[in-house]
Amino acid sequence: MRKIGLLILWHIGVWTFLTPAILGQNITIRGKILDSDTKETLPFCRVSVEGKPKMWTATDEDGNFTLSVDATAKLLTASMVGYDTIRKKINPTALQQEMNFELRSANQTLTEFVVKSGENPSHRIVRGIIKRKSINRPAALPRFVNESYTKTEFDLLNIDEKLRKSKLMKPFSFIFDNIDSTSDEKPFLPVYMVETLADNFHTEGEQKLK
Repeated sequence: MRKIGLLILWHIGVWTFLTPAILGQNITIRGKILDSDTKETLPFCRVSVEGKPKMWTATDEDGNFTLSVDATAKLLTASMVGYDTIRKKINPTALQQEMNFELRSANQTLTEFVVKSGENPSHRIVRGIIKRKSINRPAALPRFVNESYTKTEFDLLNIDEKLRKSKLMKPFSFIFDNIDSTSDEKPFLPVYMVETLADNFHTEGEQKLK
């Protein structure tokens, strides 16, 4: 009985001396985080110790992480937007540990919302223009300068296929390669176009065109 008593006291003494030594050292945890469905690695996941907001890290581009924690840490948490959070217990006596996580996609249901149409924003702008029409009209200004651009264009629509293949149009067949199909539902062929760019100067009721 005396030997048993001494043996028990020896174990208690050893544990009493070892516990402070263990608690005084950091635990290094390494691991990888995967998608549970695709088995693909998840980069930039947050890995943290629950209850210790400053003790965290993020997985690299290959889903790997390394985190150093103290022996008082109890739970390691892996979380990422769109996935359910997973927690695992930390062994306080193992200085080197490996923890791998497989996160499952979270089922999120968006709350219903209704969008109601209101007034067209352009109507407010038009009302403001009309309200200040008497102030901003050119005739009410002693002088102003503006740039104007005008374009006149004649186009052919519904071009007959026989006309395109006729001998008369053969020397001009290249013009059919320039049919405009972007400005209308039906393709058309521009045959005449005039563009004018002008600077208008108005002073004391006189108007000049440059």
